[in-house]
Amino acid sequence: MSLHAALAGADLHAPSNYLVENDTGSTITALTVVTFNGIGTTFPSIVPITSSGQTIRGVALTNILATAGSNIGYITALGFMIGVNTSAWAEGTKLFSNNAGGLVTTPTGPLVATVYKQDAVNGWLFIEGPAGSGSGGGGDVVGPPSSTNQAIAVWDGTTGQLLEDGPGTNVQPSGAIAAQGFITDQEVTGTVIVGANQAWVAPSLNLTLTGTIDLTGGGSLIIVD
Repeated sequence: MSLHAALAGADLHAPSNYLVENDTGSTITALTVVTFNGIGTTFPSIVPITSSGQTIRGVALTNILATAGSNIGYITALGFMIGVNTSAWAEGTKLFSNNAGGLVTTPTGPLVATVYKQDAVNGWLFIEGPAGSGSGGGGDVVGPPSSTNQAIAVWDGTTGQLLEDGPGTNVQPSGAIAAQGFITDQEVTGTVIVGANQAWVAPSLNLTLTGTIDLTGGGSLIIVD
C-alpha cells in the first residue's frame, strides 16, 4: 500500500497544489505568478502579480480560462511543479516575478522558483512558496547574480528585500572603507560617540539642542571648515 507522501505526479502534491478560480475576464496562462484576490464562486480567486508590493501565492500550473464554468484550474504554491515548459531556462536557473506575473531571471523580488529539469513538455520547477515582496522585513532578501568582492551592498528600490551591487565602495580586509568620496551632514542632532583610537572628521559643525559629541572614550574630533 503506497503512502500519499510517496506519490508523484502533477496532481498529487497536496497541499502544494490548489484549485482556484480565474475571474479576471482574460486567460491566465501557465507559469504566470499569481496572488489571491478574494473568494470566487467556489474557490479562491487569483490575479497575476502586477507590482512588487503584492504577496506571491503561487504559479499557474496550466492555462486557466476566463470562460464561466471553465475558469477553474490549479496553481502550485509550494514544491515541485511537474510537466511544464521550462525550455527557456537551464537547470539551476533561479526565477523571479516581473510586474506582469511573468517568470524572469532578473532578481526583482523574492525567489519564486528554481529550474530542476529543462524540457519543453516535462520540465520541473521547484516553487519556493508564498512570499511577500513589499512588507519590508519579510526575511527573503535577494541580490544580483554576481557582485563585487568586498563591496558594500545597497538597497534596490523600497521593498526592503532586494539588494544591488555597491557602486565602488569597498571594505578592505583591515576594515577601512575605500570610496571616491564621502558626503556627511554638518548638523548633529543625536549622540555621536567617538571611542579610543578613533577620529571623527566633520565638515564644519552645528550642534542642535539634542546633539552631543562624546569624546570620553579617548577619541578625537577633527573639524574641517
